[in-house]
Amino acid sequence: MNFTVTALFVALTSLVWLVHVTVVPGSFPMAGSLEQLCYFLTALSAARVLDALIFPLVFRRQGPESAASDLLQATISILLYGTAVVAWLALGLGFDVSKLLATSAIFSVIIGFALQATLGNLFSGLSLEIERPVRVGDYVRKGDVEGRVEALKWRSVFIRTPNDSRIILPNSALTSQPIEIFPYDRPTRHTALFQIDPKVEPDRILAIARDVLNSGFLNVCADPAPSVVLIGNEAGSPNLCYGARYYTLNFLDRSTTNSRLLARLWYALARQGIDMKADRLTLAPDDAPVSSGPFPDAPPERACLWPVLAEAGRRQLFGADEVIPADCVGFVLRGVLREERTLDPQDLADEVTVLLAQDGASNPRTGVSPEEMAAITATAVGFVGPVAGGLVQRFSNLTDDPYLIYHAVAASIESPEHRAHFLALAPARPSRLLGSGASFGWAEWLNGPAAVSPARRVRESAELLLIPHQALPSVAVPVDLLAALIAEDIPDVDVGAVADRLRRRMAVAV
Repeated sequence: MNFTVTALFVALTSLVWLVHVTVVPGSFPMAGSLEQLCYFLTALSAARVLDALIFPLVFRRQGPESAASDLLQATISILLYGTAVVAWLALGLGFDVSKLLATSAIFSVIIGFALQATLGNLFSGLSLEIERPVRVGDYVRKGDVEGRVEALKWRSVFIRTPNDSRIILPNSALTSQPIEIFPYDRPTRHTALFQIDPKVEPDRILAIARDVLNSGFLNVCADPAPSVVLIGNEAGSPNLCYGARYYTLNFLDRSTTNSRLLARLWYALARQGIDMKADRLTLAPDDAPVSSGPFPDAPPERACLWPVLAEAGRRQLFGADEVIPADCVGFVLRGVLREERTLDPQDLADEVTVLLAQDGASNPRTGVSPEEMAAITATAVGFVGPVAGGLVQRFSNLTDDPYLIYHAVAASIESPEHRAHFLALAPARPSRLLGSGASFGWAEWLNGPAAVSPARRVRESAELLLIPHQALPSVAVPVDLLAALIAEDIPDVDVGAVADRLRRRMAVAV
C-alpha cells in the first residue's frame, strides 16, 4: 500500500511537470507559481521515495518483532521531509535558510532544556530501535519489575506483567541501567528447589528427579535437556537442597510449571518412601496402614480378597497426569484414572450415533473437566462457529470420553476436508474413566502381551493398589471371587470365562 501511494505521488509530480513544460506557456500569469509547485512536489516525491525504500530495505523485520515501535521510521520520515522542505525553500524559492536555521537553533535550545527528560527518552528509544537489544515479545526483568514487552513507543516501553497488569517503563531506564532480557525465541532456564533428608542417598534423589523431568511436562523444552543438581545445605536446616533445572519458552508461566513439577516430584518420592523437606524417612507405601479397603460396596463374601491382594501389591500415590506402569495390574483405591480403550470403526460409529440421537439435557455427566470442555470448544469454534459451545456441552452431558465428543461434533462439519482437519486434533484413542474400586490391567494380563498397551493416566490425584505381573502367581485368593471382582471392568466377557482364563494364566505363569 505504501509503495502504491508513493508511485501515485511520483506520477502526479511527473504529470504536473509535463503540463508545465508542454502545455502552459511562459507568458501564462500562473506559470511561476506552477513552476514552484513542480519544485515542491519534486522535493516531496524524493523524500517519499527515500522514506518508502530506506526502512523496508535497511530495517527489514521478521517474526513477532515486526510489531515493534515505529519511532525510528517516524524520525527518519521527519528528517527526510524536513530536508525536502528546506531544499525547496533554498533552491526553489531562493530563500535564505541560514537565518531560519539560526532562529530555529535558539528555539531548539530553549525547547531542549524544557523537554530534557522527554528528549532523553526519545533518543533512548532511537538507540533501542537501532541497536535492537529488546524486541516486542521478549521478556524483561528489572528489579521487582518483570513481564513481556507489548510495545516499544517513542517515550516508553509497555510491559505486561504476570498479574496481567501493564507497566510503563521509560526508555531511558533500559539504556542507562542494567536490565535482564529473555529473548522470546530462546529457551530460558528456571530452577525448582526442594529439600530432602540427608540420610537418603543423593544419587537416588537425582535419578528420581531426572525421571520426573523427562516424563513429559507442558512448556518444558526437551532441548536443552533438563537436569538436577545437589546445591547443598540450607542455612539453619539439616536437609540437603536440590535444584530441578529446566528450560521453557514461556518465561512468565514458570510458577505454574514449578508447581506441577514439584507436585509430581512429591508423588514420585512418596512412592519410594521419601519425604520432601523432612527430618526422617516415612514408611514405604506398602508398609502404610491398610485402610478399610478399596471395595466398600463389595459383598461380605469378597472381604477376604483385600488383605491378600494388599499383601501381594503396593499402595502407591500418583499425581495428576502421571502414567500408570504397564507391568502391573491393580485397583483404584481413591481418585479417577482415564484409561484408553480400543474401538473398531463400526463400534465407534454406533457410539457416535447413540450420542447424536440422545438429548443432552437428560442424565448429565461430569466426567469431562471444564478445562477439557473449554479446549474442545475453542477448537470447534473455528469449524462449526458459535454453536460449538452448545454442542460440546450437550455431548459432555452424555459421555466422559473427549474422543467421542470430537467425533460427535465432527458430524456437524459438512466439508470432509475440514472434518478430517478437526478430527486430527482429537485424542489419539477413545478412553473411559475408572473410579474408586475399579480394576485395571487384568484384561491385558489374561489375554497375553498386547501390541499396544492402553495408557492409563491419573486425572487429578489417586491412590492405587499395584500388583506386579510376576507376583500374580503367588496370590492365594479364590479364583472365582477374584474373577467376579475383575470381570466388572472387562467388557464382553462373563465371569466364568474370566475364571477359566485366570486358572490357565496362573498355571502358565507358575
